[in-house]
Amino acid sequence: MAAAARPKKPKTPTKTASVRKPSQSRSKRASPPRKPAVAAIPPNATKQDRMLALLSQPEGATIADLAAATNWQRHSIHGFLSGTVKNKLGLDLHSAKLDGADRRYRIGARFSQ
Repeated sequence: MAAAARPKKPKTPTKTASVRKPSQSRSKRASPPRKPAVAAIPPNATKQDRMLALLSQPEGATIADLAAATNWQRHSIHGFLSGTVKNKLGLDLHSAKLDGADRRYRIGARFSQ
């Protein structure tokens, strides 16, 4: 006895990916991360060069400035400051927290109070 052939089911159209309009963003951010105001850093500089350029400015740099320049997390920046800047390079690293603002780090001369 021959097996009865089943009737084929009609193919359903596949779902197409919905295209999200730019106005339909998933998360709403207040503003993009702050970029450090240093024009002297060449775009092909290494992250270490960027960090040292920011730290050698007269006003120094905050952890947020260094994070924006390198896309590193806070603990990585702290490790770079203590391990590379102080120990390996032997530079004088000074920090100060002036007038309740964020702590600023600088290479070279101390901050004037």
